[in-house]
Amino acid sequence: MDDDPAIEALIRRLAATDLTVQIASDAGQIAPAEVKAYEAHREELVATLDEIRGTSDVTYAQFRTALDLRAGCATLFELRNAMHPKDPLKADATSDLRGVGCLTPRSSGTGG
Repeated sequence: MDDDPAIEALIRRLAATDLTVQIASDAGQIAPAEVKAYEAHREELVATLDEIRGTSDVTYAQFRTALDLRAGCATLFELRNAMHPKDPLKADATSDLRGVGCLTPRSSGTGG
């Protein structure tokens, strides 16, 4: 089932806000505490969006939980691959994999 256009628009805005926060953080324009508060709120929003979308696929929130718990690369790849093919947050999961050194399922990245 395709997402409602309003939900897709919210996901795109969330991604744009992520980029804005990252740029401002890198430039030292916002405090680390503000970034952490944004990230916590973002996780709540992603969980809510995942719930609203109601797919049986693995959600980005589930992937992030495994990442935060330092799951191995094979597990993280399995979860990312189980996300819906059209999930716009799947690209975030791929970026997260690279960020912890998981370039292949057999990599020995650090997870989390």
